[in-house]
Amino acid sequence: VHSQLDSLYRTVLAAQFHDFSDEDISANFQTVMGIILLSVEPQRKDSVADLVQSLQEHKGNALPPSSGKATVNAVIGGLGSLLGHVAPHSARLPITPLHTSFRDFLLSDDRSKEFSIDPDLVQRELTIACLSHLRKRLKFNICDLDTSYRRNVDMPGIDATVARCITPSLHYASRFWNDHLKNLGEFDDDIFVFIRSLFT
Repeated sequence: VHSQLDSLYRTVLAAQFHDFSDEDISANFQTVMGIILLSVEPQRKDSVADLVQSLQEHKGNALPPSSGKATVNAVIGGLGSLLGHVAPHSARLPITPLHTSFRDFLLSDDRSKEFSIDPDLVQRELTIACLSHLRKRLKFNICDLDTSYRRNVDMPGIDATVARCITPSLHYASRFWNDHLKNLGEFDDDIFVFIRSLFT
């Protein structure tokens, strides 16, 4: 069964990525699919794009604000047969593999070969993406509340305010950066600098 599924998955991926030997194409695939597969909670397309953008900016690339979105679209745009909620009409729903066997395939070096996802690399990228996103997006009184002397539950329309001011990607990064940090294979100076800048 694995053999037949693996052949199907490789056929679909090869048709979508004609020149996977290109380092940029393979690196973007690794990053985008890694975030989709290894996020603590499934994320919708705009959230994945925000984290990809933060990671790209961390790497020093001078890119337009739409670069993360373009990267995500380039990777998942033709994978509607393997991933759920990649079409524009389902953009507010989290992207997930249509079958767990696709996730298993990509996380197995022996089965997916050049398409394999390296969990250690992705956990590092997710840690950096989350920390970079927090450093860029967090600010004092992020919801522009007129007073801090009332409890949130007593604020009229607080749920709508939070939804407007705190993006899904910022919500994800705030909650789960530490989970990705704990899953790192190796802690390094680059990540230490990020954490120190957030808490000092």
